[in-house]
Amino acid sequence: RQVAIGNCLKGQLDDTFRVFTVQANNPRMVLLFTDVSTAPPMQWRCDTLEVAPAGYWGARIGDVDRDGTNDLIYARSSAPYYLFRRYWNGATWAHDTIDTMIGANAGMAIGDADNDGNADEIIYSVGTGTASRLQRAYWTGSVWQVDTIWWGDGRTIQGVAIGDFDNANIGNEIAVVTAGSYTNGGRAMRIYWSGSTWDTLTLWKATDSVSLIDVAIGDFDSINPGNEIAVGNSLTAGSVARGAVIEIYGSGTTWTTNPIYIPTGSENGSALVIGDILDTHNGAEVVSATAGMGPGFTYAVRAIYGSGSEWTNEIIFNIGGSSYGIAIGEVNKYRTLNQEIVITGNNRVYEAEQKILSGPVILNINYSPRVALSSEPVTVSAKIYDYHSPPLDLTDSLCYAANDTSTWTWITSDSMRTSDSMYFYTIPAQDTGSIVYFQLMAKNSLDERTVSSVNYYPVAFEHPIYSIQWTAQDTSPDFGKQVLTYGIVTGIFGRHFYIAENPGGAWHGLYVRRPRFSDTLPRVVI
Repeated sequence: RQVAIGNCLKGQLDDTFRVFTVQANNPRMVLLFTDVSTAPPMQWRCDTLEVAPAGYWGARIGDVDRDGTNDLIYARSSAPYYLFRRYWNGATWAHDTIDTMIGANAGMAIGDADNDGNADEIIYSVGTGTASRLQRAYWTGSVWQVDTIWWGDGRTIQGVAIGDFDNANIGNEIAVVTAGSYTNGGRAMRIYWSGSTWDTLTLWKATDSVSLIDVAIGDFDSINPGNEIAVGNSLTAGSVARGAVIEIYGSGTTWTTNPIYIPTGSENGSALVIGDILDTHNGAEVVSATAGMGPGFTYAVRAIYGSGSEWTNEIIFNIGGSSYGIAIGEVNKYRTLNQEIVITGNNRVYEAEQKILSGPVILNINYSPRVALSSEPVTVSAKIYDYHSPPLDLTDSLCYAANDTSTWTWITSDSMRTSDSMYFYTIPAQDTGSIVYFQLMAKNSLDERTVSSVNYYPVAFEHPIYSIQWTAQDTSPDFGKQVLTYGIVTGIFGRHFYIAENPGGAWHGLYVRRPRFSDTLPRVVI
């Protein structure tokens, strides 16, 4: 379900970024992924921290006990309901129970909600429907204190975010969205600590049938000062289409809603996040991950960006099924352009990143001999180089397949000519009549790769002249095939010539009629 990116999990100097996520369904695991690579591409180790009889939803990373080391915070989505903390004690992942919850968790955030300068508070939802509440858990120095800071509006609290989006207040606020129904629309709320009480304000009461599923805070609209709120519409239809993303901005008691993405089909906006993932767009983008409930739904991870009334969206990739959690941060340590995205769905964890630069350059692909015999290997040559300055190290290979492209065999280059960056590969001899397909691949140390188009060459049939003549029909049995034969040219007649094999006799010679230069037939040379 939810997913988080973070470091400093094993100490204040721990700069290894890790990915933390949980499962709601069998086998209901708590998982931590660590990049263990020393050179690209990334390689991940998966540690299973917990397997339980009940599922999870929430998963966040933060320094909730203010010791300088981040903790893993997660919550149950099915009974028995708990809020847990895991932390590294120097030898293993220790475990705390922070709260025995009254119901399932659907939204969670960690940050400085009371503006005391410490981003240590866990703000999370518990329960569904009229029993839904917004809780705050924090470490007092000796015990975990749990308070109810909003008793809800009768609908399930779906999404929670912490950030500074109201210029009328100093510091951060909490943004919360609730589900809706066909007769009662969802609500976007601002909750603010006044210094003595939690002040609540409805920013937007959606129309009937609009169900708000998630919320994110960030500066993604350059026309408005400061941060904005993005909320996502869930399954039910209404004046805002299913899967729409709505911008909310303002201050004090004046707030404006602005749809920045309205899908043309049915989508379920299951997760939202804001960050800088596109180098082609200046500033932050809103990224929406969608789920579906059956045929006709679109399953996609989509970037939304723009300002004012002009908004653009593009599909990052089609996930092929429901996605439930999304996070933006530093994941690929070999990439410095911008941030990466982590998405959960289909029992998988995906990493997505923008590829701005093309891979290495592959040019001048050639092979010899041009007509191969069954006993002859074929040498493939190509010019391959990296476009970076200075150029990066390259990894290159060639794959080949005989007669079809269902099974490829990979080989590395035999040699490389430094003066002109020519690489040479040897494809072993193949059977007579084979069609040999081959393709080149090169990647640099940033894992940017280029794959050539598929090339091919035929392996000639090695037949004597006599066997390729027609006998009882007008067409040679080798019609349309690449044939290699031998003979001696015994006469030249203008453009034409005669070739005879030895020993001679009837049907042991060919009279070759060469085309004019103006003809489109293949050239024939002696």
